[in-house]
Amino acid sequence: MYKSNSRLIRKKQNTSKKKAFVIIGLCLILAICFIVLKIVYNHQNVTLQNTWQSKETGQILSFNPDGTVDIKGTSLDGTYHIISPNTMEYTVDGKTFLMTYYIVDTTLYWGVNNMALEHFQLITNPFYHLI
Repeated sequence: MYKSNSRLIRKKQNTSKKKAFVIIGLCLILAICFIVLKIVYNHQNVTLQNTWQSKETGQILSFNPDGTVDIKGTSLDGTYHIISPNTMEYTVDGKTFLMTYYIVDTTLYWGVNNMALEHFQLITNPFYHLI
């Protein structure tokens, strides 16, 4: 009688452990799927408000949601104001420029006119835009 009760108790404990592992495993899988989908979404919906590195000069620019531009490695900070989908007013060091920009995939083309566009590559940090 005692042996059959202890086997039954062990079976219930093993079943409970298996259920717990399955639930934890499913939660991990869901979390990983969420992260991957968020990374893919952010990669496919690239906006100007990101960090970009020039392919020509290596300069790193960050366009912030508050309209500021951080220029890494310098004491200069700029501001920008979107005028139309491909035109912005950019102010740096007290000077204002009318700039043209285009985003194609993960490349930003940016300059004073269409003939002199500098190429910037998106700096990817998969965890930057998760929240």
